[in-house]
Amino acid sequence: GEDERKVGKTRQCKMSSFYEKLQLSGVFCDAVLIVQDVEFQVHKVIILTFFLSLFSCRALFLRWSSPNQRDYDIGGATPVMMELIIKFAYTGSVPVMVDNVQELMLTADEFEVMEIVQTCSHFLEEQLCPENCIGVWQFTKAYSFSKLHHNVHCYILDHFEDVVSSEELLQLDVHELALFLDRDDLIVRTESIVYEGIMKWITNDPDQRKGHLYAMCFDGQLCLRSAEHYQPESNQWTLIAPMSERRSDASSTVLHEKVSDSKQQLN
Repeated sequence: GEDERKVGKTRQCKMSSFYEKLQLSGVFCDAVLIVQDVEFQVHKVIILTFFLSLFSCRALFLRWSSPNQRDYDIGGATPVMMELIIKFAYTGSVPVMVDNVQELMLTADEFEVMEIVQTCSHFLEEQLCPENCIGVWQFTKAYSFSKLHHNVHCYILDHFEDVVSSEELLQLDVHELALFLDRDDLIVRTESIVYEGIMKWITNDPDQRKGHLYAMCFDGQLCLRSAEHYQPESNQWTLIAPMSERRSDASSTVLHEKVSDSKQQLN
């Protein structure tokens, strides 16, 4: 019942704390993990329970299981990250913070500790905001965290009006920026917001980027479907129902002493 689960959980926490104290004090430790000349005394049985993927090759597993060997050189991690990984092995928990989340996620992925990878992924997603989402998007793209990458991509599309004002927008290369501008599900009220973002991006490096202006303005999301109605009496423009296809150019004509603007649709 519920009381039994509480007792079991309490006992598990006490045992984890006990094992961690043994590891930190070096009591009964029978192995040493060496990471960049930093030594961590551990218990083989606990480390193997959590990190068998470190020694998935049978030969390495047999070597690790040998009672005669004590020291093991471990690559693919910094001492700080390995300390967190070992802490997780003994306690089942690990501190995830803004300052360590990306490196911890990469280290956990390297050692196939998927619980930590998922925890880091949830943390990054919870911390998303217009100011950091592009950096997170680039991180997940570079290291193939596909599910989180998709979720961050959707976040940027949904919040593009705010993302346009972020400094991270300037980090995008032309192909990355086009991935967002060419999406039909990019959410913006007016194309002027997209235009402002493009101009901000180009101005940051005009010599390298000004050649992309035409393609972005006439092949991308500036060719939107939105339409507006002008009211001369109030001198105001009002959004009306969008067109069925994107437009590419504008023209005007006079009919019955009224000026009418029309948008030429893309073929």
